[in-house]
Amino acid sequence: MSHLTVFDLDGTLVDTPRAIVETFTAAFGALGVAAPRPAVIRATIGLPLERAFGDLLAAAPDGELVSRGVRHYQRLFKGSPRR
Repeated sequence: MSHLTVFDLDGTLVDTPRAIVETFTAAFGALGVAAPRPAVIRATIGLPLERAFGDLLAAAPDGELVSRGVRHYQRLFKGSPRR
């Protein structure tokens, strides 16, 4: 009999808030938008990226800006070294 174990390592089982905050901050920089304080970003951890960016960009509710933010975040997070 074979057994399979699958782990969800996107911040659910592994504590990655620092990397998440750093990646959000870098994505905001790529957008040319001031990043919120780390505590504000941390409060969005666990939300879908689209919602997190939408909430964090509330001062500039632009669907295209949210989409670009998500794309930057995904590109940056995939390329970042794991801590």
